[in-house]
Amino acid sequence: MTAHLRHGWRALVAGTRARRTLLRRRLTAELQHGLGRIAGFLAIGLGAALLVFGAAFAGGRFVVWQDVPEVLRSGTSAALLGLSGALVMSSLGHAAQAFFGARDLWFWDCTPVPPWARFLDRTVETAVAALPNALALGGIALVGLMLGGQLGALAALRALVAVALVALVPLALGIALAHVGGAFLPAGKLRRVSLVVLGVGVAALLVWFRRARVEKMLSPQGAAELLAGARNVGDIGPRALPSSVGSDFVLDGSLVSLAALLAWGLGALTVAYLVHRLLSRRARDLAVDESPVGLLRGSLRDRALKAALRPLPPVLRPMVEKDLLAFVRDPGQWGQLVLLLGVGVLYLVNADALRQGFDAWPAVGAWVLPSMHTGLVCFIAAGLGARFAFPQVGLEGPAVWIVDGAPLSPRTLMTAKWIAAVPVVAIYPALVAAVGGVVLRLDPFLWTLTTLACAIIAGGIAAFGVGRGARNPLFDATSLSDLAVAPGALSTMLAAVALAFLGSVGAMVAGGALVAARFFDLPVALAGLIGVAAVGVPAALTAATGRRALFDGALAFERRRDDLATRQTLLERGPLLVDQ
Repeated sequence: MTAHLRHGWRALVAGTRARRTLLRRRLTAELQHGLGRIAGFLAIGLGAALLVFGAAFAGGRFVVWQDVPEVLRSGTSAALLGLSGALVMSSLGHAAQAFFGARDLWFWDCTPVPPWARFLDRTVETAVAALPNALALGGIALVGLMLGGQLGALAALRALVAVALVALVPLALGIALAHVGGAFLPAGKLRRVSLVVLGVGVAALLVWFRRARVEKMLSPQGAAELLAGARNVGDIGPRALPSSVGSDFVLDGSLVSLAALLAWGLGALTVAYLVHRLLSRRARDLAVDESPVGLLRGSLRDRALKAALRPLPPVLRPMVEKDLLAFVRDPGQWGQLVLLLGVGVLYLVNADALRQGFDAWPAVGAWVLPSMHTGLVCFIAAGLGARFAFPQVGLEGPAVWIVDGAPLSPRTLMTAKWIAAVPVVAIYPALVAAVGGVVLRLDPFLWTLTTLACAIIAGGIAAFGVGRGARNPLFDATSLSDLAVAPGALSTMLAAVALAFLGSVGAMVAGGALVAARFFDLPVALAGLIGVAAVGVPAALTAATGRRALFDGALAFERRRDDLATRQTLLERGPLLVDQ
Protein backbone atom coordinates (compact mmCIF):
# COMPACT_ATOMS: atom_id res chain seq x y z
CA MET A 1 0.00 0.00 0.00
CA THR A 2 2.83 2.36 0.87
CA ALA A 3 4.58 1.57 -2.40
CA HIS A 4 1.39 2.34 -4.36
CA LEU A 5 1.04 5.69 -2.61
CA ARG A 6 4.69 6.51 -3.23
CA HIS A 7 4.54 5.64 -6.92
CA GLY A 8 1.27 7.52 -7.34
CA TRP A 9 2.59 10.61 -5.60
CA ARG A 10 5.76 10.61 -7.70
CA ALA A 11 3.70 10.34 -10.90
CA LEU A 12 1.54 13.30 -9.91
CA VAL A 13 4.60 15.40 -9.02
CA ALA A 14 6.28 14.47 -12.31
CA GLY A 15 3.16 15.34 -14.29
CA THR A 16 2.87 18.71 -12.56
CA ARG A 17 6.53 19.44 -13.20
CA ALA A 18 6.16 18.54 -16.88
CA ARG A 19 3.12 20.83 -17.31
CA ARG A 20 4.98 23.65 -15.60
CA THR A 21 7.96 23.17 -17.90
CA LEU A 22 5.75 23.16 -21.01
CA LEU A 23 4.03 26.34 -19.84
CA ARG A 24 7.38 28.03 -19.26
CA ARG A 25 8.58 27.01 -22.71
CA ARG A 26 5.38 28.28 -24.30
CA LEU A 27 5.73 31.64 -22.56
CA THR A 28 9.37 31.88 -23.64
CA ALA A 29 8.41 31.10 -27.24
CA GLU A 30 5.70 33.75 -27.15
CA LEU A 31 8.13 36.35 -25.79
CA GLN A 32 10.54 35.58 -28.60
CA HIS A 33 7.91 36.69 -31.10
CA GLY A 34 8.04 40.20 -29.65
CA LEU A 35 6.47 42.17 -26.83
CA GLY A 36 4.04 43.83 -29.21
CA ARG A 37 2.24 40.56 -29.85
CA ILE A 38 2.02 39.83 -26.11
CA ALA A 39 0.71 43.34 -25.49
CA GLY A 40 -1.91 42.83 -28.20
CA PHE A 41 -3.16 39.58 -26.67
CA LEU A 42 -3.25 41.15 -23.21
CA ALA A 43 -5.18 44.13 -24.57
CA ILE A 44 -7.74 41.84 -26.22
CA GLY A 45 -8.09 39.76 -23.07
CA LEU A 46 -8.43 42.83 -20.86
CA GLY A 47 -10.96 44.34 -23.24
CA ALA A 48 -13.07 41.17 -23.24
CA ALA A 49 -12.88 40.98 -19.43
CA LEU A 50 -13.96 44.62 -19.06
CA LEU A 51 -16.81 44.10 -21.53
CA VAL A 52 -18.11 41.04 -19.64
CA PHE A 53 -17.68 42.73 -16.26
CA GLY A 54 -19.33 45.95 -17.46
CA ALA A 55 -22.35 44.14 -18.91
CA ALA A 56 -22.83 42.08 -15.74
CA PHE A 57 -22.32 45.11 -13.50
CA ALA A 58 -24.88 47.09 -15.51
CA GLY A 59 -27.31 44.18 -15.18
CA GLY A 60 -26.86 44.16 -11.40
CA ARG A 61 -27.45 47.92 -11.25
CA PHE A 62 -30.58 47.52 -13.34
CA VAL A 63 -31.89 44.89 -10.92
CA VAL A 64 -31.31 47.26 -7.98
CA TRP A 65 -32.92 50.16 -9.85
CA GLN A 66 -36.02 48.12 -10.70
CA ASP A 67 -36.08 46.55 -7.20
CA VAL A 68 -36.32 42.96 -8.49
CA PRO A 69 -33.84 41.02 -6.27
CA GLU A 70 -35.39 37.76 -7.44
CA VAL A 71 -33.70 38.31 -10.81
CA LEU A 72 -30.29 38.12 -9.13
CA ARG A 73 -31.02 34.58 -8.00
CA SER A 74 -32.33 33.43 -11.36
CA GLY A 75 -29.45 35.23 -13.14
CA THR A 76 -26.83 33.59 -10.92
CA SER A 77 -28.43 30.18 -11.36
CA ALA A 78 -28.65 30.66 -15.14
CA ALA A 79 -25.01 31.76 -15.33
CA LEU A 80 -23.80 28.72 -13.39
CA LEU A 81 -26.01 26.39 -15.42
CA GLY A 82 -24.80 27.88 -18.71
CA LEU A 83 -21.21 27.60 -17.56
CA SER A 84 -21.76 23.94 -16.72
CA GLY A 85 -23.27 23.22 -20.12
CA ALA A 86 -20.38 24.88 -21.94
CA LEU A 87 -17.80 23.02 -19.87
CA VAL A 88 -19.32 19.59 -20.47
CA MET A 89 -18.54 19.59 -24.20
CA SER A 90 -15.16 21.25 -23.71
CA SER A 91 -14.23 18.70 -21.04
CA LEU A 92 -15.45 15.83 -23.24
CA GLY A 93 -13.14 16.75 -26.10
CA HIS A 94 -10.09 17.42 -23.96
CA ALA A 95 -10.69 14.31 -21.82
CA ALA A 96 -10.71 12.09 -24.89
CA GLN A 97 -7.35 13.55 -25.88
CA ALA A 98 -5.87 13.41 -22.36
CA PHE A 99 -6.98 9.89 -21.47
CA PHE A 100 -6.76 8.14 -24.84
CA GLY A 101 -3.99 9.89 -26.80
CA ALA A 102 -2.10 7.22 -28.73
CA ARG A 103 1.31 8.53 -27.65
CA ASP A 104 0.23 8.17 -24.02
CA LEU A 105 -1.12 4.62 -24.06
CA TRP A 106 2.10 2.67 -23.74
CA PHE A 107 3.51 4.77 -20.89
CA TRP A 108 0.92 4.01 -18.25
CA ASP A 109 0.87 0.30 -19.09
CA CYS A 110 4.57 -0.19 -18.38
CA THR A 111 4.87 1.81 -15.13
CA PRO A 112 3.95 0.75 -11.57
CA VAL A 113 1.71 3.77 -11.15
CA PRO A 114 -1.70 2.88 -9.60
CA PRO A 115 -4.89 3.65 -11.56
CA TRP A 116 -5.99 6.45 -9.22
CA ALA A 117 -2.76 8.37 -9.89
CA ARG A 118 -3.21 8.15 -13.63
CA PHE A 119 -6.83 9.25 -13.27
CA LEU A 120 -5.86 12.29 -11.18
CA ASP A 121 -3.02 13.25 -13.52
CA ARG A 122 -5.19 13.00 -16.62
CA THR A 123 -8.03 14.83 -14.85
CA VAL A 124 -5.68 17.70 -14.05
CA GLU A 125 -4.51 17.68 -17.68
CA THR A 126 -8.12 17.88 -18.84
CA ALA A 127 -8.93 20.67 -16.39
CA VAL A 128 -5.89 22.73 -17.43
CA ALA A 129 -6.94 22.48 -21.09
CA ALA A 130 -10.73 22.85 -20.73
CA LEU A 131 -11.51 25.10 -17.77
CA PRO A 132 -9.40 28.30 -17.55
CA ASN A 133 -11.09 30.47 -20.20
CA ALA A 134 -14.64 29.56 -19.22
CA LEU A 135 -13.89 29.89 -15.51
CA ALA A 136 -12.33 33.30 -16.03
CA LEU A 137 -15.31 34.62 -18.01
CA GLY A 138 -17.85 33.04 -15.65
CA GLY A 139 -16.07 34.36 -12.58
CA ILE A 140 -15.77 37.87 -14.01
CA ALA A 141 -19.46 37.91 -14.99
CA LEU A 142 -20.67 36.78 -11.57
CA VAL A 143 -18.35 39.19 -9.74
CA GLY A 144 -19.70 42.03 -11.87
CA LEU A 145 -23.28 40.93 -11.17
CA MET A 146 -22.69 40.76 -7.41
CA LEU A 147 -20.96 44.14 -7.24
CA GLY A 148 -23.56 45.72 -9.51
CA GLY A 149 -26.30 44.26 -7.33
CA GLN A 150 -24.66 45.87 -4.28
CA LEU A 151 -24.16 42.57 -2.46
CA GLY A 152 -20.58 43.36 -1.44
CA ALA A 153 -17.13 41.87 -1.80
CA LEU A 154 -17.96 38.73 0.20
CA ALA A 155 -20.67 37.79 -2.29
CA ALA A 156 -18.18 38.34 -5.12
CA LEU A 157 -15.68 36.06 -3.34
CA ARG A 158 -18.36 33.41 -2.83
CA ALA A 159 -19.17 33.68 -6.53
CA LEU A 160 -15.59 32.76 -7.43
CA VAL A 161 -15.68 29.79 -5.06
CA ALA A 162 -19.02 28.65 -6.50
CA VAL A 163 -17.72 28.87 -10.07
CA ALA A 164 -14.71 26.72 -9.18
CA LEU A 165 -16.78 24.09 -7.34
CA VAL A 166 -19.58 23.95 -9.90
CA ALA A 167 -16.99 23.40 -12.66
CA LEU A 168 -15.97 20.09 -11.07
CA VAL A 169 -19.31 18.53 -12.05
CA PRO A 170 -19.14 19.16 -15.83
CA LEU A 171 -15.44 18.26 -15.74
CA ALA A 172 -16.24 14.86 -14.24
CA LEU A 173 -19.24 14.43 -16.54
CA GLY A 174 -17.09 15.17 -19.60
CA ILE A 175 -14.52 12.60 -18.47
CA ALA A 176 -17.22 9.97 -17.90
CA LEU A 177 -18.82 10.66 -21.30
CA ALA A 178 -15.42 10.41 -22.99
CA HIS A 179 -14.97 6.94 -21.47
CA VAL A 180 -18.50 5.80 -22.34
CA GLY A 181 -18.26 7.09 -25.89
CA GLY A 182 -14.73 5.79 -26.30
CA ALA A 183 -15.79 2.32 -25.17
CA PHE A 184 -18.30 2.00 -28.02
CA LEU A 185 -16.94 4.19 -30.84
CA PRO A 186 -13.53 4.48 -32.51
CA ALA A 187 -11.76 7.80 -32.10
CA GLY A 188 -12.78 9.18 -35.49
CA LYS A 189 -16.48 8.38 -35.02
CA LEU A 190 -16.41 9.66 -31.44
CA ARG A 191 -15.30 13.10 -32.62
CA ARG A 192 -18.08 13.25 -35.19
CA VAL A 193 -20.76 12.17 -32.74
CA SER A 194 -19.51 14.65 -30.16
CA LEU A 195 -19.73 17.49 -32.64
CA VAL A 196 -23.22 16.46 -33.75
CA VAL A 197 -24.33 16.47 -30.11
CA LEU A 198 -22.72 19.87 -29.70
CA GLY A 199 -24.57 21.18 -32.75
CA VAL A 200 -27.90 19.90 -31.42
CA GLY A 201 -27.18 21.51 -28.04
CA VAL A 202 -26.30 24.85 -29.62
CA ALA A 203 -29.46 24.73 -31.77
CA ALA A 204 -31.58 24.03 -28.69
CA LEU A 205 -29.93 26.91 -26.86
CA LEU A 206 -30.61 29.28 -29.75
CA VAL A 207 -34.26 28.25 -29.87
CA TRP A 208 -34.59 28.78 -26.12
CA PHE A 209 -32.92 32.17 -26.35
CA ARG A 210 -35.21 33.18 -29.20
CA ARG A 211 -38.30 32.16 -27.22
CA ALA A 212 -37.19 34.49 -24.42
CA ARG A 213 -38.11 37.43 -26.70
CA VAL A 214 -35.38 39.67 -25.36
CA GLU A 215 -36.31 42.38 -27.88
CA LYS A 216 -39.27 43.24 -25.65
CA MET A 217 -36.83 45.18 -23.49
CA LEU A 218 -36.79 47.86 -26.19
CA SER A 219 -40.31 48.99 -25.24
CA PRO A 220 -41.48 50.03 -21.74
CA GLN A 221 -44.47 47.68 -21.82
CA GLY A 222 -42.35 44.73 -22.96
CA ALA A 223 -39.68 45.45 -20.34
CA ALA A 224 -42.30 45.51 -17.60
CA GLU A 225 -43.71 42.21 -18.86
CA LEU A 226 -40.29 40.54 -18.88
CA LEU A 227 -39.49 41.82 -15.39
CA ALA A 228 -42.82 40.55 -14.09
CA GLY A 229 -42.09 37.15 -15.53
CA ALA A 230 -38.54 37.17 -14.15
CA ARG A 231 -39.87 37.71 -10.62
CA ASN A 232 -41.52 34.31 -10.76
CA VAL A 233 -38.65 32.37 -12.31
CA GLY A 234 -36.41 31.85 -9.28
CA ASP A 235 -33.89 29.08 -9.83
CA ILE A 236 -33.31 27.69 -13.31
CA GLY A 237 -34.04 23.98 -13.14
CA PRO A 238 -34.53 21.71 -10.12
CA ARG A 239 -33.42 22.99 -6.73
CA ALA A 240 -30.98 20.11 -6.30
CA LEU A 241 -28.86 21.06 -9.33
CA PRO A 242 -25.36 22.40 -8.59
CA SER A 243 -26.29 25.68 -10.29
CA SER A 244 -29.23 26.23 -7.92
CA VAL A 245 -27.21 25.16 -4.89
CA GLY A 246 -24.42 27.46 -6.01
CA SER A 247 -26.76 30.43 -6.33
CA ASP A 248 -27.94 29.81 -2.75
CA PHE A 249 -24.35 29.81 -1.52
CA VAL A 250 -23.44 32.96 -3.45
CA LEU A 251 -26.46 35.01 -2.40
CA ASP A 252 -27.11 33.69 1.11
CA GLY A 253 -23.69 32.48 2.21
CA SER A 254 -25.21 29.20 3.32
CA LEU A 255 -22.66 26.71 4.66
CA VAL A 256 -25.11 23.90 3.91
CA SER A 257 -25.08 24.93 0.26
CA LEU A 258 -21.27 25.02 0.32
CA ALA A 259 -21.22 21.47 1.72
CA ALA A 260 -23.70 20.40 -0.95
CA LEU A 261 -21.47 21.88 -3.68
CA LEU A 262 -18.48 19.99 -2.30
CA ALA A 263 -20.54 16.82 -2.19
CA TRP A 264 -21.62 17.33 -5.82
CA GLY A 265 -18.02 17.83 -6.97
CA LEU A 266 -16.54 14.92 -5.03
CA GLY A 267 -19.43 12.64 -5.95
CA ALA A 268 -19.13 13.45 -9.65
CA LEU A 269 -15.36 12.83 -9.59
CA THR A 270 -15.92 9.52 -7.78
CA VAL A 271 -18.41 8.39 -10.44
CA ALA A 272 -15.98 9.46 -13.16
CA TYR A 273 -13.22 7.41 -11.51
CA LEU A 274 -15.43 4.32 -11.32
CA VAL A 275 -16.32 4.71 -15.00
CA HIS A 276 -12.61 5.08 -15.72
CA ARG A 277 -11.81 1.83 -13.92
CA LEU A 278 -14.63 0.01 -15.71
CA LEU A 279 -14.22 1.25 -19.30
CA SER A 280 -10.70 2.63 -19.60
CA ARG A 281 -9.04 -0.42 -21.16
CA ARG A 282 -11.75 -0.98 -23.76
CA ALA A 283 -11.80 2.72 -24.65
CA ARG A 284 -8.01 2.75 -25.02
CA ASP A 285 -8.17 -0.24 -27.37
CA LEU A 286 -10.60 1.60 -29.64
CA ALA A 287 -8.80 4.94 -29.36
CA VAL A 288 -6.07 3.85 -31.76
CA ASP A 289 -8.68 3.39 -34.53
CA GLU A 290 -8.28 6.75 -36.29
CA SER A 291 -10.70 5.92 -39.09
CA PRO A 292 -10.76 8.64 -41.75
CA VAL A 293 -13.70 10.97 -41.61
CA GLY A 294 -15.25 13.12 -44.27
CA LEU A 295 -14.90 12.36 -47.98
CA LEU A 296 -13.64 8.94 -49.02
CA ARG A 297 -12.09 8.28 -52.43
CA GLY A 298 -14.65 7.04 -54.92
CA SER A 299 -17.66 7.98 -52.79
CA LEU A 300 -20.59 10.01 -54.06
CA ARG A 301 -19.41 13.06 -52.14
CA ASP A 302 -15.93 12.69 -53.57
CA ARG A 303 -17.34 12.64 -57.11
CA ALA A 304 -19.47 15.70 -56.27
CA LEU A 305 -16.37 17.53 -55.08
CA LYS A 306 -14.52 16.72 -58.30
CA ALA A 307 -17.50 17.98 -60.32
CA ALA A 308 -17.54 21.23 -58.33
CA LEU A 309 -13.83 21.76 -59.00
CA ARG A 310 -14.02 20.96 -62.70
CA PRO A 311 -14.42 24.66 -63.74
CA LEU A 312 -11.02 25.43 -62.18
CA PRO A 313 -7.87 25.40 -64.32
CA PRO A 314 -6.24 21.92 -64.25
CA VAL A 315 -3.13 23.29 -62.56
CA LEU A 316 -5.17 24.39 -59.52
CA ARG A 317 -7.39 21.35 -59.04
CA PRO A 318 -4.99 18.97 -57.22
CA MET A 319 -3.98 21.52 -54.56
CA VAL A 320 -7.53 22.77 -53.97
CA GLU A 321 -8.91 19.23 -53.79
CA LYS A 322 -6.16 18.21 -51.38
CA ASP A 323 -6.86 21.14 -49.06
CA LEU A 324 -10.63 20.60 -49.06
CA LEU A 325 -10.23 16.87 -48.40
CA ALA A 326 -7.81 17.61 -45.57
CA PHE A 327 -10.33 20.07 -44.13
CA VAL A 328 -13.28 17.68 -44.00
CA ARG A 329 -11.11 14.78 -42.78
CA ASP A 330 -9.53 16.72 -39.91
CA PRO A 331 -11.88 17.22 -36.94
CA GLY A 332 -9.44 19.80 -35.63
CA GLN A 333 -10.47 22.04 -38.55
CA TRP A 334 -14.14 21.39 -39.23
CA GLY A 335 -14.82 20.89 -35.50
CA GLN A 336 -13.82 24.48 -34.80
CA LEU A 337 -15.90 25.61 -37.75
CA VAL A 338 -19.03 24.12 -36.15
CA LEU A 339 -18.57 26.43 -33.17
CA LEU A 340 -17.76 29.53 -35.22
CA LEU A 341 -20.73 29.02 -37.53
CA GLY A 342 -22.94 29.32 -34.47
CA VAL A 343 -22.30 33.06 -34.48
CA GLY A 344 -23.94 33.40 -37.88
CA VAL A 345 -26.81 31.11 -36.90
CA LEU A 346 -27.37 33.13 -33.73
CA TYR A 347 -27.58 36.30 -35.81
CA LEU A 348 -30.08 34.82 -38.25
CA VAL A 349 -32.25 33.43 -35.45
CA ASN A 350 -32.47 36.84 -33.79
CA ALA A 351 -32.34 39.13 -36.85
CA ASP A 352 -36.10 39.69 -36.81
CA ALA A 353 -35.81 40.87 -33.20
CA LEU A 354 -33.32 43.48 -34.39
CA ARG A 355 -35.76 44.60 -37.08
CA GLN A 356 -38.69 44.76 -34.65
CA GLY A 357 -36.63 46.92 -32.33
CA PHE A 358 -36.52 49.64 -34.99
CA ASP A 359 -40.19 49.41 -36.01
CA ALA A 360 -40.93 52.49 -33.91
CA TRP A 361 -38.19 54.45 -35.77
CA PRO A 362 -38.41 53.34 -39.42
CA ALA A 363 -36.34 56.28 -40.70
CA VAL A 364 -33.51 55.43 -38.31
CA GLY A 365 -33.71 51.71 -39.02
CA ALA A 366 -33.55 52.35 -42.78
CA TRP A 367 -29.90 53.42 -42.50
CA VAL A 368 -28.81 51.77 -39.22
CA LEU A 369 -29.98 48.23 -40.06
CA PRO A 370 -27.97 47.90 -43.33
CA SER A 371 -24.90 49.18 -41.48
CA MET A 372 -25.26 46.78 -38.57
CA HIS A 373 -26.08 43.92 -40.92
CA THR A 374 -23.05 44.49 -43.16
CA GLY A 375 -20.71 45.13 -40.26
CA LEU A 376 -21.72 41.97 -38.40
CA VAL A 377 -21.47 39.73 -41.46
CA CYS A 378 -18.06 41.17 -42.40
CA PHE A 379 -16.93 40.77 -38.80
CA ILE A 380 -17.84 37.06 -39.02
CA ALA A 381 -15.75 36.89 -42.20
CA ALA A 382 -12.84 38.58 -40.38
CA GLY A 383 -12.94 35.97 -37.61
CA LEU A 384 -13.14 33.10 -40.10
CA GLY A 385 -10.29 34.62 -42.12
CA ALA A 386 -7.96 34.77 -39.13
CA ARG A 387 -8.92 31.24 -38.10
CA PHE A 388 -8.97 29.45 -41.47
CA ALA A 389 -7.39 31.61 -44.20
CA PHE A 390 -4.28 32.76 -42.33
CA PRO A 391 -3.11 29.17 -41.50
CA GLN A 392 -3.60 27.85 -45.07
CA VAL A 393 0.09 27.79 -46.02
CA GLY A 394 1.25 26.72 -42.56
CA LEU A 395 -1.08 23.70 -42.71
CA GLU A 396 1.34 22.11 -45.17
CA GLY A 397 3.43 21.35 -42.09
CA PRO A 398 6.64 19.33 -42.32
CA ALA A 399 5.44 17.96 -45.68
CA VAL A 400 5.92 21.38 -47.30
CA TRP A 401 8.88 19.85 -49.17
CA ILE A 402 6.30 18.20 -51.44
CA VAL A 403 5.00 21.63 -52.45
CA ASP A 404 8.56 22.89 -52.85
CA GLY A 405 9.31 20.05 -55.25
CA ALA A 406 6.07 20.33 -57.21
CA PRO A 407 5.94 22.21 -60.54
CA LEU A 408 3.71 24.83 -58.96
CA SER A 409 4.57 28.52 -59.04
CA PRO A 410 4.18 30.51 -55.80
CA ARG A 411 1.43 32.66 -57.32
CA THR A 412 -0.48 29.58 -58.41
CA LEU A 413 -0.05 28.14 -54.92
CA MET A 414 -1.46 31.31 -53.33
CA THR A 415 -4.42 31.25 -55.71
CA ALA A 416 -5.16 27.61 -54.86
CA LYS A 417 -4.94 28.33 -51.13
CA TRP A 418 -7.32 31.28 -51.54
CA ILE A 419 -9.85 29.15 -53.45
CA ALA A 420 -9.66 26.50 -50.72
CA ALA A 421 -10.42 29.16 -48.08
CA VAL A 422 -13.32 30.75 -50.00
CA PRO A 423 -16.06 28.21 -49.06
CA VAL A 424 -15.62 28.86 -45.34
CA VAL A 425 -14.42 32.48 -45.24
CA ALA A 426 -16.42 33.98 -48.12
CA ILE A 427 -19.34 31.81 -49.26
CA TYR A 428 -20.77 31.23 -45.78
CA PRO A 429 -20.79 34.97 -44.82
CA ALA A 430 -22.32 35.75 -48.22
CA LEU A 431 -25.15 33.30 -47.50
CA VAL A 432 -25.63 34.85 -44.05
CA ALA A 433 -25.77 38.27 -45.71
CA ALA A 434 -28.37 37.14 -48.25
CA VAL A 435 -30.63 35.38 -45.73
CA GLY A 436 -30.16 38.07 -43.07
CA GLY A 437 -31.12 40.80 -45.52
CA VAL A 438 -34.38 38.98 -46.26
CA VAL A 439 -35.11 38.53 -42.54
CA LEU A 440 -34.43 42.23 -41.93
CA ARG A 441 -36.70 43.10 -44.90
CA LEU A 442 -34.14 45.40 -46.45
CA ASP A 443 -35.03 47.45 -49.49
CA PRO A 444 -34.30 45.30 -52.60
CA PHE A 445 -31.68 47.78 -53.75
CA LEU A 446 -29.98 47.79 -50.33
CA TRP A 447 -30.27 44.01 -50.11
CA THR A 448 -28.43 43.66 -53.41
CA LEU A 449 -25.77 46.17 -52.42
CA THR A 450 -25.11 44.73 -48.97
CA THR A 451 -25.06 41.11 -50.19
CA LEU A 452 -22.59 41.89 -52.98
CA ALA A 453 -20.47 44.03 -50.64
CA CYS A 454 -20.31 41.30 -48.00
CA ALA A 455 -19.36 38.69 -50.60
CA ILE A 456 -16.59 40.85 -52.09
CA ILE A 457 -15.25 41.98 -48.69
CA ALA A 458 -15.28 38.40 -47.39
CA GLY A 459 -13.42 37.22 -50.49
CA GLY A 460 -10.88 40.01 -50.04
CA ILE A 461 -10.43 39.09 -46.37
CA ALA A 462 -9.82 35.45 -47.39
CA ALA A 463 -7.12 36.55 -49.83
CA PHE A 464 -5.64 38.94 -47.27
CA GLY A 465 -5.45 36.18 -44.66
CA VAL A 466 -3.81 33.67 -47.02
CA GLY A 467 -1.24 36.21 -48.18
CA ARG A 468 -0.35 37.38 -44.68
CA GLY A 469 -0.07 33.79 -43.48
CA ALA A 470 2.42 32.99 -46.27
CA ARG A 471 4.91 35.64 -45.13
CA ASN A 472 6.22 33.68 -42.15
CA PRO A 473 4.40 30.34 -41.90
CA LEU A 474 4.99 28.01 -38.95
CA PHE A 475 5.45 24.60 -40.55
CA ASP A 476 6.29 23.03 -37.17
CA ALA A 477 3.01 24.02 -35.46
CA THR A 478 1.18 21.18 -33.74
CA SER A 479 -2.41 22.25 -34.50
CA LEU A 480 -4.64 24.71 -36.29
CA SER A 481 -4.99 26.68 -33.05
CA ASP A 482 -1.22 27.24 -32.92
CA LEU A 483 -1.26 28.52 -36.49
CA ALA A 484 -4.21 30.82 -35.80
CA VAL A 485 -2.26 32.62 -33.04
CA ALA A 486 1.06 32.64 -34.92
CA PRO A 487 3.01 35.90 -35.39
CA GLY A 488 0.99 38.13 -37.67
CA ALA A 489 -2.38 36.51 -36.91
CA LEU A 490 -3.37 39.26 -34.48
CA SER A 491 -2.51 42.07 -36.89
CA THR A 492 -4.33 40.20 -39.67
CA MET A 493 -7.43 39.98 -37.51
CA LEU A 494 -7.29 43.68 -36.60
CA ALA A 495 -6.80 44.72 -40.23
CA ALA A 496 -9.71 42.51 -41.32
CA VAL A 497 -11.93 44.06 -38.63
CA ALA A 498 -10.96 47.52 -39.89
CA LEU A 499 -11.98 46.51 -43.43
CA ALA A 500 -15.27 45.16 -42.05
CA PHE A 501 -15.86 48.50 -40.32
CA LEU A 502 -15.36 50.36 -43.60
CA GLY A 503 -17.96 48.12 -45.23
CA SER A 504 -20.37 48.92 -42.38
CA VAL A 505 -19.84 52.67 -42.83
CA GLY A 506 -20.41 52.33 -46.57
CA ALA A 507 -23.72 50.53 -46.00
CA MET A 508 -24.76 53.25 -43.54
CA VAL A 509 -24.08 55.95 -46.14
CA ALA A 510 -26.04 53.98 -48.77
CA GLY A 511 -29.02 53.61 -46.44
CA GLY A 512 -28.81 57.28 -45.46
CA ALA A 513 -28.82 58.29 -49.12
CA LEU A 514 -32.09 56.43 -49.74
CA VAL A 515 -33.65 57.94 -46.61
CA ALA A 516 -32.58 61.42 -47.73
CA ALA A 517 -34.05 60.81 -51.18
CA ARG A 518 -37.42 59.95 -49.65
CA PHE A 519 -37.55 62.79 -47.13
CA PHE A 520 -36.11 65.59 -49.30
CA ASP A 521 -37.55 64.43 -52.61
CA LEU A 522 -34.14 63.95 -54.21
CA PRO A 523 -33.64 61.98 -57.44
CA VAL A 524 -33.64 58.26 -56.73
CA ALA A 525 -30.92 57.75 -59.35
CA LEU A 526 -28.62 60.13 -57.47
CA ALA A 527 -29.24 58.30 -54.20
CA GLY A 528 -28.52 55.01 -55.96
CA LEU A 529 -25.23 56.30 -57.35
CA ILE A 530 -24.21 57.53 -53.90
CA GLY A 531 -25.10 54.13 -52.43
CA VAL A 532 -23.16 52.22 -55.08
CA ALA A 533 -20.12 54.45 -54.56
CA ALA A 534 -20.33 54.26 -50.76
CA VAL A 535 -20.51 50.46 -50.78
CA GLY A 536 -18.23 49.95 -53.77
CA VAL A 537 -15.24 51.82 -52.38
CA PRO A 538 -14.75 49.62 -49.27
CA ALA A 539 -15.40 46.49 -51.34
CA ALA A 540 -12.87 47.51 -54.00
CA LEU A 541 -10.34 48.52 -51.34
CA THR A 542 -10.68 45.15 -49.59
CA ALA A 543 -10.36 43.25 -52.86
CA ALA A 544 -7.25 45.23 -53.81
CA THR A 545 -5.76 44.72 -50.34
CA GLY A 546 -6.34 40.98 -50.59
CA ARG A 547 -4.83 40.79 -54.06
CA ARG A 548 -1.75 42.69 -52.92
CA ALA A 549 -1.40 40.41 -49.90
CA LEU A 550 -1.51 37.35 -52.15
CA PHE A 551 1.22 38.86 -54.32
CA ASP A 552 3.41 39.63 -51.29
CA GLY A 553 2.81 36.14 -49.92
CA ALA A 554 3.87 34.60 -53.24
CA LEU A 555 7.08 36.67 -53.20
CA ALA A 556 7.82 35.58 -49.61
CA PHE A 557 7.22 31.93 -50.48
CA GLU A 558 9.44 32.23 -53.55
CA ARG A 559 12.24 33.83 -51.51
CA ARG A 560 11.95 31.01 -48.98
CA ARG A 561 12.16 28.39 -51.74
CA ASP A 562 15.20 30.12 -53.27
CA ASP A 563 16.89 30.36 -49.87
CA LEU A 564 16.40 26.64 -49.30
CA ALA A 565 17.76 25.81 -52.74
CA THR A 566 20.82 28.02 -52.15
CA ARG A 567 21.45 26.49 -48.74
CA GLN A 568 21.20 22.98 -50.18
CA THR A 569 23.62 23.88 -52.98
CA LEU A 570 26.17 25.24 -50.51
CA LEU A 571 25.89 22.11 -48.39
CA GLU A 572 26.50 19.92 -51.44
CA ARG A 573 29.48 21.94 -52.70
CA GLY A 574 31.01 22.57 -49.30
CA PRO A 575 33.39 19.56 -49.28
CA LEU A 576 34.62 20.38 -52.80
CA LEU A 577 35.36 23.96 -51.81
CA VAL A 578 37.24 22.76 -48.75
CA ASP A 579 39.35 20.33 -50.82
CA GLN A 580 40.31 23.09 -53.24
